[in-house]
Amino acid sequence: MKNPGGAVRPLGDIREAMAGTRRVNEDGTPTRATCRHMLAMFSTVTDPRQAWKVRYPLNEVLLLVFLSVMCGADTWVDMERLGCAKLRWLRRFSPFAEGIPSHDTIRYVMGLVDPAELQGLIVTFLVENIYAVRRSLGVEEPTRQYAVDGKAERGTGRRYKHSEEGELWDMQTLHVWDT
Repeated sequence: MKNPGGAVRPLGDIREAMAGTRRVNEDGTPTRATCRHMLAMFSTVTDPRQAWKVRYPLNEVLLLVFLSVMCGADTWVDMERLGCAKLRWLRRFSPFAEGIPSHDTIRYVMGLVDPAELQGLIVTFLVENIYAVRRSLGVEEPTRQYAVDGKAERGTGRRYKHSEEGELWDMQTLHVWDT
């Protein structure tokens, strides 16, 4: 992470897209409504921790991780540093009553969260913003992509006296998908 004390800067394309939909402020920070939407979205994630041991609410940890990744954090320590540097800003959206969790706590909590459930939420968030992202990238119409794959079925060829050079080739299979 280049500048943990600087302004929160989401990835360029997503920031521009969200700016077009008024989901980020002039300085590139997510708006209050966007962060509250993310907190509400993250509050639906199942918390696998024992309730009496919970010190940091799961939705606050997930918001910190999500925003840190958007800012370019690569490690748990980077996420902790960014949280400490931006604690006052983060408290505009959620109390963060216990402050910022340590990098070990962030790693532990993220290790407990069901990745499929979290992936579903992130995909939902991105799908909600996909048209804005497309506009920011200059892609108005969705482009069509085709995936092509071919295989040779081994063992299907044989010698045959009526074919060229007396041999049949292995059967070929071609798959084409419209992605």
